[in-house]
Amino acid sequence: MTKNIAFNIVNDNTTIDENRHYFPVTASEAYNLGLSMEKMLGEIYNSLENNCQGTDLKELLKKLVKQNEKDVVEIYEGFEYALNSEIGEFYRAGGVVDETIDPEIEQSKLLIMRNLENFFRKTEKIQEEIQDLENNSLEAYFNTKNSNEAYKASEDFRNTSIELYERLAKLYPEGLIRDAFEHITQVMVNGGKNLAKHIS
Repeated sequence: MTKNIAFNIVNDNTTIDENRHYFPVTASEAYNLGLSMEKMLGEIYNSLENNCQGTDLKELLKKLVKQNEKDVVEIYEGFEYALNSEIGEFYRAGGVVDETIDPEIEQSKLLIMRNLENFFRKTEKIQEEIQDLENNSLEAYFNTKNSNEAYKASEDFRNTSIELYERLAKLYPEGLIRDAFEHITQVMVNGGKNLAKHIS
């Protein structure tokens, strides 16, 4: 039996690591968070590709890596635009930084951080396990002789990210941060559709 890679985003028992900065309060920070998440996903795909031997599976993982790279580029474009806009606002305000956090965001802070902490801990655990795998141990995650099962596992990864971005968007009030998470969500959804078209 293979492991279920998908996991619940919210766990009320999750212990928050206050030393991690997982609490975006600007649109650029939201995009930067998305970049960190998708780069972690890319590292997982790369690790799997480096550890697998089957030709069909290698080809599949190459497609996953390529789509992940496209997703990262598009998210980075959003990050650059948001950051440049924030720098412009900074100069228009005379170089004054407003560190006030929207009260609605502050109210959701604990839940936002719990969602993110759980996501990162689970993803890091998967990374560590995959990095320790020997070639013939990939069966712990999916049937290495069945590329369809490997694709399903990759869909679980992607859908878990999408679910998190959707949840984060709902936790933030209307505004640029919510817009950023909704944009990242759409990038990931479109990427999944593109993969489906190129994988039989």
